[in-house]
Amino acid sequence: MVWKAIQELENEGKKAAAVFITSPTYHGICSNLSEISELCHSRRIPLIVDEAHGAHFGFHSELSNSALQQGADINVQSTHKVLCSLSHLCCTCRAIL
Repeated sequence: MVWKAIQELENEGKKAAAVFITSPTYHGICSNLSEISELCHSRRIPLIVDEAHGAHFGFHSELSNSALQQGADINVQSTHKVLCSLSHLCCTCRAIL
C-alpha cells in the first residue's frame, strides 16, 4: 500500500515529503516497519511512526521491536497509555537522512 502510494506520486512527477504510519493501531495491529523503512530510505523519504500504543515495545524480547529499532526516523509515543508516566508524550528520533 505504501509502495503503491509512493509510485503514484512519482508517476505524477512528485515526491513524498514523508511517510506517516500508525503502528501499532488502537487494536494492536503492527505494520512491517522494517520493510516500509527500507522502501522509504531507498527513496530518501523520512518515515514517521505514531507509536502511541507501542511505548512498551523494546522492553521484552517477545514483543515487537520499537519503531526506531525497525528503521523509523521519528516516532511519537504516548507513554501514559501503556506505561506509567507523568506526562502524555514522548518523541524520539534518529539522525534524519
